[in-house]
Amino acid sequence: MPVRHLPSNPNLDHLRYQAKDLLKERTAHTLEVAQRIREFHPRFRRATDAEIFDTQLSLSDAQLTIAREYGFPSWARLKRHIERPTLSDRFDLPHQQRIENATFHRAVELLDGGDSWFARALESASKSCPSARRFRRRELLSGSNTVGIRR
Repeated sequence: MPVRHLPSNPNLDHLRYQAKDLLKERTAHTLEVAQRIREFHPRFRRATDAEIFDTQLSLSDAQLTIAREYGFPSWARLKRHIERPTLSDRFDLPHQQRIENATFHRAVELLDGGDSWFARALESASKSCPSARRFRRRELLSGSNTVGIRR
């Protein structure tokens, strides 16, 4: 779970400096940094402070820790978010507003509005959008929203 939020106009160079600062603080054996690394770097999840301080930590390890602190699965995803943001990267929006497939987005709007014709739109969207197929399987066929849908 992210503990930091990116500013509205994030700077990749600033984030690189944060990763370098993390390395410096680890070299200084700062306990807070050991906890951050343990919490956000999957390789050090069960490591003790001593193990974190004794292990060689690369810049890419520090960058991964920084990326995960901001809620991204990797440095590459964080970098892409900053360099070429997409609608799905807009974490300030609710999930349903981040849907990029226009047909599926409309189907979700219909579903949220209680429109009985949402099933047709969703059926159409599921042919072109993997997210729609997963959504349809999980939510619509779970039994709670199955009105008008044949199984």
